[in-house]
Amino acid sequence: MSSATKLISASGGAAGDPFWIAKYGVLTSGGNNILHLLDASDPTNLSVATSYNSSADQDYNWSYDNDWLAICDNRSPYITILDHTTRGSLSLAATYALPDDCIACSWSTDGTKLGLAHADAPTGKHFTVVSWNGSSMSLYGNFRFTSASLVAGGKGCGYDPDGDYWAVQGRNPYGTDNLFLLNTTPSGTSLSKADGYDTGSSIPGYLVYNPNGTYFAAINNDVRLFSDTGGTISLSTSYASNTDDLAWSPDGDYLLTGITSSDMTLLDHTTPGSFSVADTYTFSGSPQENKRGGITWGHTDQKWAFVGVGDNSPSGAGVAVFDMSTAGTITYSSFFSMFNDTEVCTKITYPEP
Repeated sequence: MSSATKLISASGGAAGDPFWIAKYGVLTSGGNNILHLLDASDPTNLSVATSYNSSADQDYNWSYDNDWLAICDNRSPYITILDHTTRGSLSLAATYALPDDCIACSWSTDGTKLGLAHADAPTGKHFTVVSWNGSSMSLYGNFRFTSASLVAGGKGCGYDPDGDYWAVQGRNPYGTDNLFLLNTTPSGTSLSKADGYDTGSSIPGYLVYNPNGTYFAAINNDVRLFSDTGGTISLSTSYASNTDDLAWSPDGDYLLTGITSSDMTLLDHTTPGSFSVADTYTFSGSPQENKRGGITWGHTDQKWAFVGVGDNSPSGAGVAVFDMSTAGTITYSSFFSMFNDTEVCTKITYPEP
């Protein structure tokens, strides 16, 4: 998630909540999107519980109790929260106005804060944290990358599971840094920088924390693994891959990367701070011939991973399901197809325990 797609917790902190989201962009002049809430009680036999029409086309993320779905949009009011307290349904809970496009979002583990990486406006910020009380959002704190830039902005963000930091990537540098570690408690409404890191000329993308904390993976043209020990960002290792999404295994031992061409890679992180290739999967032929991104790891028992794919044919857009029960191995299981040629799967996310 993504962050990127960020992984989420199941209802009440217990594993097994089967509902998850697949986002589908409708390729029509209106540019509308549809969020399909899928019932994955049986991951090999998915079904649609409900659908929600939304203009959102950026990022979205579940709260850790799986009660709320935050949606980032490139149109005002830019951030929306949907109510999922009644399982199997989605309804509007609240909206919040940001200075400009919301690019990525991430919940705090207690569900009371929502971090928002967003584009700049002449007097705006680039990363905003809002408080959430179950019915409305209010400003908690924010951070600005540069003194003045209309093209700068937040690109990806993640919350340290240990509760110590927000990690944020920006599109323009602040001094020499464009990756930031921010303290979670603001002074007034200003978030302070614990540390910064210059990722060079790479193009920043989404990031996601390892479920065990300490490490987070970030897209910077390639896949980079950073640690935040002691409030200091350090690069641990990297893997050359043109990736568009990332998903950690529930135990934090593996990282699944989806790329814009035909391959998906499983990286071994059983030795903390390192990456090695455990397995790869090559998409070929209908219905997987044009993978569109959206990759996540089912968290009921670590067994299932899901990848959104599409090829503009009546039967070619949907979700590929993979059996991950053998550690370090990707095994194709099944394909869920239900979409016509106006829709492509672009992003999915699933509950974690």
